[in-house]
Amino acid sequence: MDLQVIVDPGLPAVIANAVSFECGATPEQTRSGSLIYEHHGEGFTAEHQGSLPRFFEDVASGRKIPQMFGTHAIRDVDTIFAIALFLNRDLALVPNMVGLVAQMDLIHRRGVSMLGHVDPYMVGFVRLLRDHFPEKLSRAELGQRIERASGWIRELVTEGSFPAIGRGLPEVRIIDRGTNGFVVAETQGDLVEGWVVLFSMGFIRGVLVGPERDGRCQVLASRKSIHVALDLNTAAKLLNDVESAMGEPPEWTCKADWLFGPTKGTLLTLPHMMEVFLRV
Repeated sequence: MDLQVIVDPGLPAVIANAVSFECGATPEQTRSGSLIYEHHGEGFTAEHQGSLPRFFEDVASGRKIPQMFGTHAIRDVDTIFAIALFLNRDLALVPNMVGLVAQMDLIHRRGVSMLGHVDPYMVGFVRLLRDHFPEKLSRAELGQRIERASGWIRELVTEGSFPAIGRGLPEVRIIDRGTNGFVVAETQGDLVEGWVVLFSMGFIRGVLVGPERDGRCQVLASRKSIHVALDLNTAAKLLNDVESAMGEPPEWTCKADWLFGPTKGTLLTLPHMMEVFLRV
């Protein structure tokens, strides 16, 4: 079977005689009965079914799949797994594939916090896949990387074996525990992956700090979801007010369920920061 994968941001939302995977279709277009898979953009929320499980269900149900797969970009692991399934339809018959599809969809739709619910080797595999597709690859290089990643996924599904995934998750040291899943911790490693470890330990909100250098430390506060009480926007405002009063740039930045400290680190001590976090 001559299968073709096209990755092109110029593709239309609905590609004739092809799988249209995350090409910007509207919710109405996805309900048309065509092979259109989308859950991004206006009209979609994290509550909508992901594109990957919908595509998997169609393949597993015996739906006739065309010989072309089109997508705007390798946006995340769900797209990579969908392409691997498109190129290897028999993977739908392997029992392990069901759980892997669910994991990739959960991680893609719900974000970093869900990495705390999967095996640490899987966290490394997700990191490997994401790092494998940087921007501005040539068409030839992109094709080679798609083939390589599809091979990794096939080996994982059929044999349960991971490729070399690089570094493991960082160690974290718990400094203090509070109520309702609050934690204060430190790590020598990556702060985001440090939070993956904390989430896997059952903590759902708190503050993680990196090593002190020249009197400054990197800080990343987080809550697991909007269902967790921790007002990061208010914390950012209060901390920026303190930074400004100290003559420092007010660079605390809140992005969804994450509060990033200043890029170069903060001079604030942990006790001073905790005065803010315990108030919000």
